[in-house]
Amino acid sequence: MSAADDAALDGLEISAAQSLELAGLVAEANVDDDVLALLQNELLELTFFLMRSSLAASYRRAVRLRDQVWDLLRRRPRAGRQRELSVIAAKVCTLLAWICEDLGRRAVALGHARAGWMCAEQADHNGARRWIRVAQSRMAFWSGEYAKSAQYAADGHNHPFPDGLDSYLTLLEARARGAAGAQQEALSLLSRWKNSSVYEADPRNEDLFFNLTLDREHYLAGGSLLLLGRAGDALDLLDEAMVLYNRLPRPRRYYGMEMITRIDTVRACLRRGELEAIPAIIGPVLEVQPTRRLTMLCLGIRELAHEISGTPYSKSAIGRELSGTIRDFCDRAELATRGDGQRPLHQKAGPVAARARDAPGGTAGGEGGTCG
Repeated sequence: MSAADDAALDGLEISAAQSLELAGLVAEANVDDDVLALLQNELLELTFFLMRSSLAASYRRAVRLRDQVWDLLRRRPRAGRQRELSVIAAKVCTLLAWICEDLGRRAVALGHARAGWMCAEQADHNGARRWIRVAQSRMAFWSGEYAKSAQYAADGHNHPFPDGLDSYLTLLEARARGAAGAQQEALSLLSRWKNSSVYEADPRNEDLFFNLTLDREHYLAGGSLLLLGRAGDALDLLDEAMVLYNRLPRPRRYYGMEMITRIDTVRACLRRGELEAIPAIIGPVLEVQPTRRLTMLCLGIRELAHEISGTPYSKSAIGRELSGTIRDFCDRAELATRGDGQRPLHQKAGPVAARARDAPGGTAGGEGGTCG
């Protein structure tokens, strides 16, 4: 990131504490219809902005919205809209949790998520609860807490709401079960997803961030199958994810989606021995600018570097060339020596990587998806 972006993120820890303070104010304030409509519209626009903008810019905009809600609560406006304001507070805290997780600041993200849950509970709003459970499941997965990740996703189903999050919650649980080695449970969940109806979100008044577009659904399903050692089936879904992504109008594309799908597609090709296809697939990933490198994309690249450097790939000329190219990218980006709690590049891969290596049809590491 640039110096300006770094400066914009200096207040991350403070922002989490402020979100928690915000949650404490929710119970006592209200807002009128006009202001509420403006806040709801800004929240919706923020979800689309986050899909196509840098993390630093998204963080600034989310904090600005959070502070607007906070200011209204501090001024104690007239009664009548307390619940609606609480829902907005819960959802903007969820987005802050998501952004901070993507920045590699998990402790900060957890603070925002706790604040969001408090606001959702105060509002007694299942839609907000489901947003937060999605974010919490995602955070738990990337910290290696697979059982907790599955529990968060499963609990999201305990709070029914007329939105499109059922498929997201199901796929997150499937991925977590697969990472934990519960193959039958994961396959059952994937079957449920496959046989479920498609929710058509209206982008004029619904977000496409938590109401997943079909490309993101296929990506998560493919990543789950990759964890289960089913590289061929995974590759079919990942290829379809790219087709669906390219069909979307640009404003509806999540900018990191293409890159993380490419990373998992490379993993699937590796495990099928299709090394010749990899350079064309991975090329655009290695051109991503530093300000647009999600932490999850960086994790995926490091896992891929670990996998491709092992046998049998190191025995082939193309395998060695690919390994060198990817490691050069990691070195240039200083991913191997980052101080944000991520595993160094040359350190042994985690338990999911080991499980994938030992699974039928599997060969080496990789923790499935990254954006989800």
